[in-house]
Amino acid sequence: YIDDNFTENINLDILASKIGLNKYSLVRNFKRVFNISPIHYMLSLRFKQSKFLLRTTNDSVKQIAESLGFSSANYFSQCFLNKEGITPTQYRQNHLDNNC
Repeated sequence: YIDDNFTENINLDILASKIGLNKYSLVRNFKRVFNISPIHYMLSLRFKQSKFLLRTTNDSVKQIAESLGFSSANYFSQCFLNKEGITPTQYRQNHLDNNC
């Protein structure tokens, strides 16, 4: 479900209702199997897709953030910086520089 819907507004309550568990059991079981929480798993999919879009499209950071379900471009940029150590714009520029 997460793989197919990671761009949507997914939370633990929605996931738990999809599989018939309470959210605490869901997190515990998901972490046991995947070694990551469901929300962090979803974010990893979003970041993977964001890097692909930054490399392959001319979409603005705002458009990419919105298409991936982030609440704002600023929030997306902050999360990207925390995870990757550079901003989305820097990531895109680094990729463009490497292709010249």
